Amino acid sequence: MSKTQARKTIDEIREKLNSDKVTHDYITLDASETPAETIITEIETPSLLSPHKVIFLKYPTENSDKEDLIECITSHLDHSSETMDLIMWENIKLRANLRFVKALKAGDAIEESPELNRRSFRTWAQEVIDEEGLNLSKDAVYLLSERVNYDPERLTKELTKLSLVGKKTITEDDVEMLCPDTLEHSIWELIDAINDNNTALAEKKLNRVLRQGNDPIYVLLMLVRNVRIILLTKLLLKQGASTYDIARKIKAPPFTISAVKEKAQRTSYDRLVTIYDKLSNIDYSGKTGLLDVDLALNILLSVI
Repeated sequence: MSKTQARKTIDEIREKLNSDKVTHDYITLDASETPAETIITEIETPSLLSPHKVIFLKYPTENSDKEDLIECITSHLDHSSETMDLIMWENIKLRANLRFVKALKAGDAIEESPELNRRSFRTWAQEVIDEEGLNLSKDAVYLLSERVNYDPERLTKELTKLSLVGKKTITEDDVEMLCPDTLEHSIWELIDAINDNNTALAEKKLNRVLRQGNDPIYVLLMLVRNVRIILLTKLLLKQGASTYDIARKIKAPPFTISAVKEKAQRTSYDRLVTIYDKLSNIDYSGKTGLLDVDLALNILLSVI
């Protein structure tokens, strides 16, 4: 929701610049990957080709040199800029006692979206549905929430699709037919089946994902990513990390952490390492041409 609001703000800024006939550059930077020096230079250096620049900075508090980066950003809060608009976004709630957050609030330069759990997501989804003038049955709202993996952006996109149905009431069957499972949701179901040693169900889930036209290599990467998330969560739990800390480390909404924690707690460390190791072997076999990745994934299910 906050990302949607950030993009809306960016659109409004750019529309105003265009209406005023102000040429501008639009730059997106991911602070979790981009060096602080590069970001600071972009913030402090005027554009050579345009009189104005709009910067969308994601995850500023995840930067490896966040102290220097935040110091630079904070210094810009004391005076407005006629040559730059800086919009920052985080996907988790920041601690109110952070100097950075205090400075933003003091300058009335921060907006927060309410935290959602699964129940409140469905309530919010119903509000959006009502605003759009659509009529979905309760079961349809539940299914749609699951299909979009409780992602607000995906929900709005699927509602646009459902609005074209032209029916008075959109049913669960309509959602089933028009809104395919997100890959993320399907991958978690596949991992659950693997963890439960349910080979038949795992094969069914894998074949379903591949039949949907997903690239086997991308499916492999998603499996690796999610197993890594479970393994990292398990290690963090062992260290006594809080839900908030885990969410920051794995870059996931806090309300999704309970499900990941449950998976981590019921899967042994050795089994996670075994799965991860075999996925690594599949990656190598695929890249060297020893095996097709989709075939290797099916073989994997029979040996884990």
